[in-house]
Amino acid sequence: IIWNKALAGGKTFDSMAGLADAARENADKWAGRLGTYDAGAGSLTATFLAGWAQVQGGKAWPILDQLGPLSKVERSGGTMTEKTLNGEYIASYMVGAAAFYPRLRDGAIRTAMGWSFMKDGQVAFPRGIAITKGARSPASAKLLLDYALSKEGQIGFGQGGLTPVRVDIAKDEISV
Repeated sequence: IIWNKALAGGKTFDSMAGLADAARENADKWAGRLGTYDAGAGSLTATFLAGWAQVQGGKAWPILDQLGPLSKVERSGGTMTEKTLNGEYIASYMVGAAAFYPRLRDGAIRTAMGWSFMKDGQVAFPRGIAITKGARSPASAKLLLDYALSKEGQIGFGQGGLTPVRVDIAKDEISV
């Protein structure tokens, strides 16, 4: 969840339930001022909300029923980040970290925006990488795969907003 600190009225959001509570309290002011992914944009974006809802069970639908009518949908986390930063959205939810995390290196953006993982069910998706059987340059593909799995490569992924899979990477090596 990301939010525009100036518009959030001093609130922080670390759960979908908390965001829904704030939205309910401010429904008139927040109408159309929340962003999330368009589930119809593709299979990955559809799985963000579906994965979270699966973990929540029966608790999910009342929360989504509260947030849905106040939300606009986007096809990219970058668009949600921009619209939250510029004040069109008060907050956006289900935003992938790769869309906003690297931007937090900018002190002005870090001052203007808040963010949190969701304590009531953070959705995480693995990203696949492989060398196909018919690869035209399997040696080059192997070099890329070796780098992607190296400590240096995983630190780069972490600094880019993705979660490293290696256990030998310290938080301070990737944090902004």
